[in-house]
Amino acid sequence: MRVAIVSLGLALTLAGCANVAPAEVIQLYGSVESSYVTISVPQLQGSHQLLVQASQLGRVEAGKTIAGFDDRMLTAQKQIAEADAATAAAAVALLEHNISEVEKSQDKLTKNRRTIESSIENLNANSKNLARQRAQLVENIKKLTALRSHYQKSMNEVAKIPFYDSYRKQLQKAINGLTAQINQAQAALKQLDAARAKMGQGVGQANSGLDNLSSSSAELKELKAELQQLRKAAESGVVATQIGVELANYQLGQAQIVAPVSGTIVQIASPGQILPNGAQLAVIDPDTPKHVTAWATPEQREQFCVGSKATITATWLPGEAISGTVVSLGNEAKYPPTFTISKDIHLMRAYQVEIETEQSLPAGLFVDISIPAERNCNG
Repeated sequence: MRVAIVSLGLALTLAGCANVAPAEVIQLYGSVESSYVTISVPQLQGSHQLLVQASQLGRVEAGKTIAGFDDRMLTAQKQIAEADAATAAAAVALLEHNISEVEKSQDKLTKNRRTIESSIENLNANSKNLARQRAQLVENIKKLTALRSHYQKSMNEVAKIPFYDSYRKQLQKAINGLTAQINQAQAALKQLDAARAKMGQGVGQANSGLDNLSSSSAELKELKAELQQLRKAAESGVVATQIGVELANYQLGQAQIVAPVSGTIVQIASPGQILPNGAQLAVIDPDTPKHVTAWATPEQREQFCVGSKATITATWLPGEAISGTVVSLGNEAKYPPTFTISKDIHLMRAYQVEIETEQSLPAGLFVDISIPAERNCNG
């Protein structure tokens, strides 16, 4: 017989709260659901002692500090992180200075190379000019020597003629002049050869200098590459240390605990306690509408719907009634929890009902619920 009634109740419910012979008011028994907000110890490094308790049990507003931890260790960690960040930044600055100095040395080497190359070019040009002068001197010496030989031959031919004394003197004077010119030309030739030798040495030294510059340039290039790699690594270190500073600042900020919602503090740790990460610090009963959970028989379920108004009363609310609205109505009959059993749903399946109150109620307390019956919920 009960199965038939339940089946009939389900059919009527699916039809949309069909017309039945309802009572004037549906009486249910329920409890205020817990909506407590639990505040846990934030993820700080290590366990920390609760030093300050700004709030006691009772009223608290959202954003107000309710507790504070010993932040000396966190402050020290922040200072260490900032020192590490400063050291990393200084290392980058030093490497950048060294790279700048290497680049200056490279510029100086480039200028020196250009100077030496210009000197080599001038030495080679002068050497060619001396070579042309030498060839001209050699040619002149040949001509002077040939002319002197001609004069000496003429001198020999007139030597036996007595009345050619005057002519012989002229020839001898010419021969002496040519000899002096030849000697001067030969001396100039020696000077040219010495100058050319010195120029050759100068070119050799300049080329050696170029080789040394090339070697130094290669070393500077390698040094610059190494410094740039070190700077890149140091810059990564700066980023890492900045993250460390941000984390230290965040952790330091977490040492002060504020209320996330307005409400009533119903539980809070005591000053002096050493609490690990994740431990419960406080519990707040927020100033929000509460949900009341009740259970209705199949017959009762047919006589109200989602949106039906409800009145909440209790022995701990003498002379006071709280208004509410049905916000959820189960579609499946279940065995309710034992602490919600009433005379109407004893040892039988029932439908869960959720009611939202218009004002806050203490969580966990039992209440009586009155819902005016409706003949047609869909109408």
